[in-house]
Amino acid sequence: MNRFAGAKARTRHVPGTMNKTEARFAEYLQLRKLAAQIIEWGFEEITLKLAKDCRFTPDFWVLNLDGEFELIEVKAGKWGKTKDETGASVRTGKTKALIEDDSRVKLATAGNKFPFRFTMAFEDKATKAWIFEDFTQWENA
Repeated sequence: MNRFAGAKARTRHVPGTMNKTEARFAEYLQLRKLAAQIIEWGFEEITLKLAKDCRFTPDFWVLNLDGEFELIEVKAGKWGKTKDETGASVRTGKTKALIEDDSRVKLATAGNKFPFRFTMAFEDKATKAWIFEDFTQWENA
């Protein structure tokens, strides 16, 4: 029996091409720009060198009204799960970000190394609102 039968492979990202979640977030940013809540935004235009042979390209950059430069990594949302009294898996109604450990480490490392705001955004499965998690750790020492 093949132990990989039924396993899904991760799709390879094509640089400069948005997935469905990123496209929804781009619409959100464009609405914020039209409402004069942000100055400008862009998609995959900046790559940061975190270490030798390790780079991070955030999904979006945003120039906020106060002049703050923000880099945003967009992730899909997934339902949170818990076990009921029988041990069966049950949705909690709360959404969590679908993020791999390596992505979380890169985001935290970038937030510690560079003087920009680093944010992860994911869409709440129930309300369709965007949830933001701040990864900014850099301090001007």
